[in-house]
Amino acid sequence: MLKIKQQINTIMNSYLRSGAKNSRRDDIKKLHSFAEFLFLTKHGVTRVENISRRHIYEFYEHLAGQNLTNSTIEKYSRVIKIFWLHSGRKGAPPRPTFL
Repeated sequence: MLKIKQQINTIMNSYLRSGAKNSRRDDIKKLHSFAEFLFLTKHGVTRVENISRRHIYEFYEHLAGQNLTNSTIEKYSRVIKIFWLHSGRKGAPPRPTFL
């Protein structure tokens, strides 16, 4: 898990350095919780390159299963979208289907 968190920090460094610092730090924490979810449930995902759209859908389902509000899940979705763009992935990341 340490490797994927380091990759997240490296990719999001320019994002973290601009804008409201506390908000950006909270966004990075959201991405780290996504990485922890992958580490605990998807043993083949050890690098950012291994993250697929299916993993993101499953993370949204996991958040919904924790009875989080739709606005909270939307915040996670926004951060994942920013991460997706900063990591150079093509297309748009999946959105929660239940919002």
